[in-house]
Amino acid sequence: SAPADGDSVLALAAVDSVGNYVSFSPQGPTADFRIKPDVSAMGSFNWVADPNTTNDYGYSGGTSFSCPAAAGAVAILLQAYPDLEPVELIQVLKETASHPDEPDNYTGWGVIDLPTALLSAEAIAEPCEAIPLAFHVSAPRPNPFNGYVQATVRVHRPGPYQVHIYNSLGRLEEVIHRGHWSEGVYNIHWSNAAASGVYYLHVKAPQGDTQTRKLVFIR
Repeated sequence: SAPADGDSVLALAAVDSVGNYVSFSPQGPTADFRIKPDVSAMGSFNWVADPNTTNDYGYSGGTSFSCPAAAGAVAILLQAYPDLEPVELIQVLKETASHPDEPDNYTGWGVIDLPTALLSAEAIAEPCEAIPLAFHVSAPRPNPFNGYVQATVRVHRPGPYQVHIYNSLGRLEEVIHRGHWSEGVYNIHWSNAAASGVYYLHVKAPQGDTQTRKLVFIR
């Protein structure tokens, strides 16, 4: 219903952590038979501050969580490409989502893929030079994991890269990579977790740029 059914409104569906449609998420089409929703983001079992306490966290769900996740993605796109028009933003997000060639009335054009959207936006807008994008590390999958976990590093600035795994105490668990990377895409695998718990995938690039992704191992 309004306003989500508006032609120029980005309507969000809720999916779980592996991209499956969640039953409470409203379905399309619109009254005039256009496909809605447009794209999807995680809206099930989100780890959030518990509103019933002053010092605890818990799980919650709803498209109310999918929408701010998408808003964050749009904010990052606009930081990198401030001249993008709203219609162009919607186009980029839909064309780079998880199933753009087979949109449906459950998850729309699919789950938002921000790294791919950033690359796609280069074709229609000039990047903001104040925001260097040396590389990007995708969300690790599966996460939590039991066996192995994989993340993708998309390198835009060639040079010496280091990929380390740290435990929750900040101690080095393993050196995954240390050496030169050219521009391109590199897959990182890790399966040597010693015990259940939280670990961190830490990537360091030229000029000291870093990105960290949280990993949860469950035995």
